[in-house]
Amino acid sequence: MSTDVAQIGTPAEYVQALRALRERAQLSYRELEEKASALGERLPRATIAHALSRGHLPGEEMIASFVRACGEDALAVERWLVAHRRLAQADLSHAVERWVHSRWQVRADKPRPDLASAVENWLVTRWRKTTPKATTIGYAEGRLAEAAARSQGGRWRGLHRRSRRGRSDS
Repeated sequence: MSTDVAQIGTPAEYVQALRALRERAQLSYRELEEKASALGERLPRATIAHALSRGHLPGEEMIASFVRACGEDALAVERWLVAHRRLAQADLSHAVERWVHSRWQVRADKPRPDLASAVENWLVTRWRKTTPKATTIGYAEGRLAEAAARSQGGRWRGLHRRSRRGRSDS
């Protein structure tokens, strides 16, 4: 394998390396699908084309099937998957920082522990502000009243009344 996947730094570079792997194997999408099928795996041509045409990371199962179909051994498959996990983790961290910065005006350039505590503090205070105060529901209101009415033959007492036929008394 001429591409050192451990040196790949971005999802776009990873996808480009997958394209290069396919070119080195000199296999069409149809041939990759057939090789994967011969190995007992499912790797549709459309999935391969879609994964190789975008700059985002494909799923791990697709990566493993693709690398095996290109004729690589189990050690190479593991190297590709380790690189995938590393990039996926870094991509997720970066996406979370961007989202936190845009939504909560938290400075994303602070060290991670400060960012985490800022988010936690924001969530705790936000939860307290948006959570409605508990209201007391009396016996003749809501589900409790309905359950009591059913146990007593369908008649509600108090604020809600229901006739024996199920129609409200007004």
